[in-house]
Amino acid sequence: MLGKHSFLKAMILVYLHKYGEGSGYDFMKFCKEKGIAVSAGSVYPHLSKLSENGFVEFKTEGKRKKYFLTEKGKNLAQKIVESRENLKEVFRKLGVTVGFDAPEFVEKRINSIFTALRKVNWEQKRNIEKLIKELEEFIEDLRRWNNEESH
Repeated sequence: MLGKHSFLKAMILVYLHKYGEGSGYDFMKFCKEKGIAVSAGSVYPHLSKLSENGFVEFKTEGKRKKYFLTEKGKNLAQKIVESRENLKEVFRKLGVTVGFDAPEFVEKRINSIFTALRKVNWEQKRNIEKLIKELEEFIEDLRRWNNEESH
């Protein structure tokens, strides 16, 4: 369901997971504080699609809609948070920091993974299995690289 533009949808889900509820404006303000450029023209259609697909619901407060996660949305947001935390833990254990000093293969694989994340249809198990396989291959590449650097 997350499909195209899933990164922004994932960000919305994680935001609502962390803060409990919020309006589209609240989310845009949060993004601006974090240095992430988003527009009303992208945020509101994503909120609408997440609502249509049963991941979020909203209540109207005056002129504003306050969005919150459904049980289905909470489950998906938790999976996203866990995946992110697992990847951060792998980097921490390997002593890898991603940035300008990261090996070229790390940056390329991370870009590849983020591209895959944007394309994942979270309701099709085979797509998720492909993503897991790519993450596992990346972890193995990091381990091999770490072992080579240690010797």
